[in-house]
Amino acid sequence: MEQYIRQIQMRAQWRARRTGQFALGAALLCVSLGFLTAAVWAYLAVEFSPVLASLICGGFYFIAALGVLLIASASQRPSIMPFDAALKAELASRYGSHPKRATAPGERPPLFEAFLAGFDTFMKLRKTRD
Repeated sequence: MEQYIRQIQMRAQWRARRTGQFALGAALLCVSLGFLTAAVWAYLAVEFSPVLASLICGGFYFIAALGVLLIASASQRPSIMPFDAALKAELASRYGSHPKRATAPGERPPLFEAFLAGFDTFMKLRKTRD
């Protein structure tokens, strides 16, 4: 179960990171459009050095926005196993693939050994009371 929860957390973190990257890319794209609009206006109005500065700033933000959007879209979605498979894997890792049984003749199963240990403790406690 822990592995399944860990996979869900990984997917949620991936989704949050991707959403953040797309939000940053969208914000940079808005800023670049603002600078490019200002640059076109300044270029048409003045045709001097403030135009060049606005074009460089707008171009920089535009390229940065495209880079962030490309990085965000290139990241792969983490895979998550189905709940049944995750539960089986968790149980197998905790308790082994199958319960241990007595294999040699005369060997007792672990559950019977536990019963005998508890019975022995009960008999010892009973003798101390008497």
